Amino acid sequence: MLYASGCDGAPDYAQAAGWFEQAAEQGNAAAKTCLAMLCLGGDGVERDESRAVQLLSEAAAEEHREAMFLLGELYRTGRGVDADASVAETWIRRAAARGHVRAFVTLGHLLTEGQSQPDYNTAAVLFRQAAEQGDLEGQYILGTLCLSGSGVPHDPFEAARWLEMAAHQGHVGALEALADLYSAGTGVRQDFDRARELYNRAAAAGSAHALFQLADFQALGLSFVCDPTAALDGYRRAAASGSAAACLQLGFLHATGDSVEQDYAAAAHWYEEALRAGSLDGAFNLAFLYIRGLGVPLDPQRGVQLLEQAAENGSLSAAWALHNCYAEGQYLPCDPAASAGWLEKAAALGSATAACRLARQLEVGDLHAPSAAQVVSLLVPLAEKGVPAVQAALAHLLDEGRFVERDSAAALRLFALAAEGGNAGAQAWLGDVLSSGREVIVDRDAAEQWYRQAASQGHLGALSVLTTEARRRGDTREKLREYFELWLRAAEAGDSTAQRIVGDFYLRGVGTDRSPDHAARWLRAASDQRNPAAQVLLGSLLVEGREIGADPTAAVALFREAAARDSMDGAYNLGVCYRLGLGLDKDQGRAEHWYRRAAEQGHRSAQLALADLLAQTGSDGSALAEAAHWYRTAGEMDRAATVQSA
Repeated sequence: MLYASGCDGAPDYAQAAGWFEQAAEQGNAAAKTCLAMLCLGGDGVERDESRAVQLLSEAAAEEHREAMFLLGELYRTGRGVDADASVAETWIRRAAARGHVRAFVTLGHLLTEGQSQPDYNTAAVLFRQAAEQGDLEGQYILGTLCLSGSGVPHDPFEAARWLEMAAHQGHVGALEALADLYSAGTGVRQDFDRARELYNRAAAAGSAHALFQLADFQALGLSFVCDPTAALDGYRRAAASGSAAACLQLGFLHATGDSVEQDYAAAAHWYEEALRAGSLDGAFNLAFLYIRGLGVPLDPQRGVQLLEQAAENGSLSAAWALHNCYAEGQYLPCDPAASAGWLEKAAALGSATAACRLARQLEVGDLHAPSAAQVVSLLVPLAEKGVPAVQAALAHLLDEGRFVERDSAAALRLFALAAEGGNAGAQAWLGDVLSSGREVIVDRDAAEQWYRQAASQGHLGALSVLTTEARRRGDTREKLREYFELWLRAAEAGDSTAQRIVGDFYLRGVGTDRSPDHAARWLRAASDQRNPAAQVLLGSLLVEGREIGADPTAAVALFREAAARDSMDGAYNLGVCYRLGLGLDKDQGRAEHWYRRAAEQGHRSAQLALADLLAQTGSDGSALAEAAHWYRTAGEMDRAATVQSA
């Protein structure tokens, strides 16, 4: 051992090998293990992996734990023996059972890497055993597990503690990860100076990631004076060291002309370099340069090929881009089937938005939607991960029972989980269920709480229920003002229904001071968005001319547009204008036409107006008979009888 370690100078492996040979011949397991290591490296003896396997097998049979571990590694890597994962795991397990620290770490890797069902729980125990014995790799991996919550509780503070230990021993990955935590303020107090110090140590050890982060700090002025030129040099150094992120950033800077002259050819070069370094985002950005012919020859086919390769390799951005391009016909020919396929791919890659959109397509009968079974198979994993929007989408399918077997209990459970997770639609649904007692005990107080939570997030259905109930009960002005503020928030965000309701609140002085001018402003905003109810209400104000300046001609235009959108009130009011000559010439025939259109849709005032018009202007029995019909339809039996007797 003294000769091998070079205790008195340079190692003398030949002398060491001679002494190990003598001890090995006497059956010494430690000597056999040391001699095997010399055979593996060709140090002092001829490289002979087969003999190393033989020596380690003999030492392992004598319960030498280092020999067990090394023999397991040879079977794992296929050095000197055919690779055999099962045999490798057996020997490494035996070494770990005897307290071999590196065996703990290697066994943990075997249990988690390349497994269809990784065993993080067992692996975490093994990594902890290694970490507690001071193994820097074990400390680093345990820290990363605490960050991800794999096999251990998610605990950024505990993660920082273990990473600090590994970083103190110079573990490059730990230096990088700990610097990232200080940069983000995760598990530690945010400290850019400390992050910079750690990145510098990692960069000195050859970390391309650290070089990139230091360049980012210079670009953003974090722990450095902001220096775009120095940052650009830093990105180039990081890219030369193999940082895909740096290549991507250089591509972005050249594409946008930020800190450098805009140069799409240079951008394409750097995106290509990012792609070579394994960046799917590099492929994504390069694809659109080919699709648009920027810095490279126009080649949409090459662009699509890059996007497809990126999506197949796990790029959610590429899958979404393909879906949108095929759906909108932008850059690519419109292809609904291809669009649906890439939407399905996005859902398979974990996009909750894509999964919910597929569920919606299924509900509306989209011809290109996947089968119900396929949609459910995409929803279930995301719902189990606790994604509220997906839980609500799956709950809707289970509650309706149109595409899957109805399961009201499972639907209620999922809606409750989604509501607790903050999904406004699920909160409103629980409000509906609890107020109606559908398959649950009526609890109006709880229903109101769920409605309020949904309304606070802008769910207008829930807000409408609360507003209607508050007005019915004659609630306090304070509560109505609260609801008015929620409607106003939605109106300011551009929702036409909310704009119409805010206009109505201002007109009536509900939840706010009465203001016809404010009412007209919001009603005009909603009318400009083709909201029929707002058009009718604003038109009525313009016809009357009491609250705002009269403009019957503008009112007629609003009524006509509302009627064109099947508004019964719009059709009725347009009939009134023709009957009375408001904003246009009188025309009893046109008045009858619009009254009839609204009457046939069940508008009672239109039914009475049509009956009155027919009774007053009809010159034959058929007109009077029809007038009697409309009186009866409107519930005016006495007037119907009077007309018939005439």
